[in-house]
Amino acid sequence: MICPHCATTLTQRERANRTCHYCRKTFALDPKRNSLKLHDVRMKALATRLSGNTYAYTTTQLWYAAARKQNRSDAAKKFGIKEGFWFSLFSLVCGGVCTGAGAARENEVLLFFGGIGLLFALVIGYVTLDDVLRKKVRMAVSLAEFNRDVLEPWRMVYQAYPPHMVWETQVPAPPVPAEPVLAVLSPDGSVLACLAANEVPARFNVALAPRIDQLPAHAPAVAVLHDASAAGYLLAAKARAELAPRPVMDISPRPRSLISARGAVRLRDSAPGAKVMKQLAGTLTPPELEWLAKGWWSPVAALRPSDLIARVFGASERASSADPERRAAAAVGFLTWPGAR
Repeated sequence: MICPHCATTLTQRERANRTCHYCRKTFALDPKRNSLKLHDVRMKALATRLSGNTYAYTTTQLWYAAARKQNRSDAAKKFGIKEGFWFSLFSLVCGGVCTGAGAARENEVLLFFGGIGLLFALVIGYVTLDDVLRKKVRMAVSLAEFNRDVLEPWRMVYQAYPPHMVWETQVPAPPVPAEPVLAVLSPDGSVLACLAANEVPARFNVALAPRIDQLPAHAPAVAVLHDASAAGYLLAAKARAELAPRPVMDISPRPRSLISARGAVRLRDSAPGAKVMKQLAGTLTPPELEWLAKGWWSPVAALRPSDLIARVFGASERASSADPERRAAAAVGFLTWPGAR
């Protein structure tokens, strides 16, 4: 790893007790001592990438960004489903042939190798089937572990948390604008905290709410930010049904943008079930529905602050242009929209 203070490349022996052998300064993270393989230089790069030296981001957003590569390596297979099937079949055939030949000739060596082949076939077949039917992909570490093993050591060394980071529980709820052009509905507290910390409600004249029944009745339009999951799309459908005829915009990422996107956080849980998928029929494309039906999902909190803000800004502009009175005001210069900072 590279010393964050003097930029010297350090071997493990040269960084004992998280202290640089050359400049004698202490650092917070040793990649050999945390499961995310983080070090201080990488953490600083992650913080810069999330904030752009401008935006506030939450602990949850930093957690997803830090674990992104580790989750991919945990989810990666050493061989694919097809390879696993053929290797299992090959082991089964070889094991069967050796066992049969060994039994016929009473050869213990052939019987031994035949047993090994059959054992390989059984193990590989089980692993492959388990991967197909029950494989779950979770975060490499929990958020609590991330706070304990990464953020607390960082605070102890640098006497502060990474630049521009905010704790979502400490971000005060913003007041509802008197005449909001839009209400943003998101069940994810980290998303709402990020928008509030970046002063989105005041800058774009929008209200924030975690539940449908908490949306302000005087907001003329609603935008939904949810996980790319079966539950998330059910929430969007429920919002449209309950809030009609108020327009409801789904500004969340679509599965098609996440299925093969480099760097996307893709997690896998239990399959949502046929009843749930039936409710989603017609709302997404067949490949997207198939992806969700297998239990795959992606958290909306993994989006960068700039992406979240851009989505809300775009929705607020669409809501404003759809309102005849606001459109008339904008035409004569009484209403302008701030650009994303």
